[in-house]
Amino acid sequence: FLSSTVRPVDASSAGTTVRVTSVIVHPSYNAGDSSFDVAVLRLASAAPSGSYAQLSSIGTDAAEGAALTVVGFGVTSGTTHTFPARLQAMTDTVLSPSDCNVLAGVTTFSRIICTRNPSAATCSGDSGGGLVRNITTGGVMAPILVGVVSAGGEDCIYAALYSSVYYNALWIASSAGLGAVQPPSADATQL
Repeated sequence: FLSSTVRPVDASSAGTTVRVTSVIVHPSYNAGDSSFDVAVLRLASAAPSGSYAQLSSIGTDAAEGAALTVVGFGVTSGTTHTFPARLQAMTDTVLSPSDCNVLAGVTTFSRIICTRNPSAATCSGDSGGGLVRNITTGGVMAPILVGVVSAGGEDCIYAALYSSVYYNALWIASSAGLGAVQPPSADATQL
């Protein structure tokens, strides 16, 4: 059976394994394009309470130059293929559309978030991991899920590509049965 291990944002605990009852892949998914590289996992039971990232909505998208946190269980080096036992995290910086185009050939900027960390990047095994922006409101930090790991460099040191949660928010919320969410702005309307 398929299962998912649910962990709080701080990754301080081993997490709780919950059975997955279905996987819903975005209907516009295409392996050659990171735009719709998202899926919803329906769980057999509710995830345990804790501090989890919320879905991105209007005003919480990833701005150029923003420092974001990416988490995953991917290999930590392009030369070794050993997966870590604990969730890994690093800070990535959002690239400008022109830099993203030069480094990764991306032209669909409203649907893709492109980041780069000069010393590391997402790697094999990180796909599906989260790209999180921390927003503080009233003195309380709230992690917002802004992207889903789609692709990284072969040597784990190149630009990383993420499907935009902000762009896909309506489909994600509908598929997960979350109810109404704010729609994306006009320049990010889903096709």
